[in-house]
Amino acid sequence: MVSSLLDWIPTIFESNSDKARLIAIVISSIVAVSILLLNQRLISGRERKKLLIEKIEDTSKLISKFDRGASRFLFQDSEDNAQHLSEAIEALDEMEMLLNLYFPNNVFANCAEVQNRVLGMKSSMADVEDSAGNAEAIENARIGHRDNIIFLRNECRNLMKKYGHKMA
Repeated sequence: MVSSLLDWIPTIFESNSDKARLIAIVISSIVAVSILLLNQRLISGRERKKLLIEKIEDTSKLISKFDRGASRFLFQDSEDNAQHLSEAIEALDEMEMLLNLYFPNNVFANCAEVQNRVLGMKSSMADVEDSAGNAEAIENARIGHRDNIIFLRNECRNLMKKYGHKMA
């Protein structure tokens, strides 16, 4: 059966025009499949880039949310301090999650300095809460807070540039 099939194939393409048609069909098929694969790769790359830019924007919003909560906690003396601290810690937790989920191999998320700063911000917020009234601890936390916010915002800008996002 197999041998009769192999004998039959050459008889189909006896003339040169038949062979030329076969070659044209094979080349057209290869080109069509190549274009399809290239198009799929470009589309998935574009969608991935769009998703990462969206997550960078979310991270930037969380930095602002943390800044608001921590600033209220550090710079205002009110009875809502526990709520402001909770808001700031929640924003840091969400930020840490986003960075680990969407940027695991990126310098931004794996950079020891960024991780240390996020953890440092959490511990400095807890230290201020524990040392209620200690002016030196509060002032150190304020200075560290400002430096960390500037650093994280710069890192977000760098990531936006890396992924080609046009900033206003």
